[in-house]
Amino acid sequence: MIWKREIARVGGNVGRAGHILQFALECHYSCALTCRGPGQLGCDKCKAGWNMTEEEGCRDIDECGSGTELPCEGGTFCINTVGSYRCEKCDAACADNCTGAGPETCETCADGYERKESDRCQDVDECERNASLCEKGTYCENVPGSHECKLCDRACESACLGEGPRGCVDCTVGYRPSASHGCEDVDECASFPCAEETEETEECVNSPGSYECTCKAGYRREEENDKCVQIAESELPTETAELDETDATADAIFDDTAAEPTSEPPSHSHEEL
Repeated sequence: MIWKREIARVGGNVGRAGHILQFALECHYSCALTCRGPGQLGCDKCKAGWNMTEEEGCRDIDECGSGTELPCEGGTFCINTVGSYRCEKCDAACADNCTGAGPETCETCADGYERKESDRCQDVDECERNASLCEKGTYCENVPGSHECKLCDRACESACLGEGPRGCVDCTVGYRPSASHGCEDVDECASFPCAEETEETEECVNSPGSYECTCKAGYRREEENDKCVQIAESELPTETAELDETDATADAIFDDTAAEPTSEPPSHSHEEL
C-alpha cells in the first residue's frame, strides 16, 4: 500500500544519465491495496465502507444516512464513523426505537415517562401525583420511570414525608421536635433517671430514643430489689481466683530459689601436726 514519487535526478554528465531518487509513501487509509498518488483521489480501489467517486476519489459511505437500510437492531441507534458505523442504546426514556441520543429522539415513551411540550419523554413523578402509593410507616421516593417505598426513620411516630428525622410528621417516644433536625433524641440521662446514680453505684447510658441504667465496675444488679450491690470476693470469676493462686505459687517458688546458695562453700582440711 505504497506509491513512489520521483524527487530529483542527481549525478551524471552531459550525455550520461544520472540516478533517480524515489521516496515510498503510504497510500490514503481509504485505499484497498494500491494507489497511484496521494490522498483519496490516488486510490486504485476503495476499502469496504468507501465508494469510488470521480470528484473525491474514495468517499465514506454513511451507513446511517437516509435512504439506506439501518444496520442497527431495535432499541439502538446508528452513528456513522470513518469507513464504518456503530450502534448505541436508546435513552432509558424510550420504549423501543429512537433516532439518536437523548429522550427527545424516542419514537414512543417507556412506562413511567410521558411526552412533554418540548417533544421529549420526561419522567413522571408518581409520588407527586398519588400521595397514597406507599403504606403507613413508609414514604414515596421517585426514581427514573418508577417509584420506591422506603421505611420512615426510627425517630418518626408513624408517618413521614421523606428521608431521615427531618421527614417525620410526628416524633416517637424518646425524641422531640427540633427546628434544625426534625426529630432529635432526648437525653434522658440529663435528668438523672437512675435511682442509685447519686450513690455512685449506678450510671446512666443514653441511646437513640432511650436510655439504660447500668451498674458501675465492681457492682452487680441484685434481682430481688433491682439495686446495684458490691461484688463479693467469693463471687469473683473462677479464672481470676485460679490466676491469683498461680501467682502466689510462683512467688513462693521464686523465694525458695532465691534462698538457696548459688554455689557450695569452699572446704578446708586440717592436718594434725
